Amino acid sequence: VRAGQPIALVGTSGGQGTPSLYFEIRRQGQAVNPLPWLGR
Repeated sequence: VRAGQPIALVGTSGGQGTPSLYFEIRRQGQAVNPLPWLGR
């Protein structure tokens, strides 16, 4: 992934009443806490 490259879309699919975005960060196939990555 490059800086500025879109990696997701946001929308109202999946039965949500408002636009929502779910994301997770994985390292070597395991979900990790995203908080340390958000400041980068």
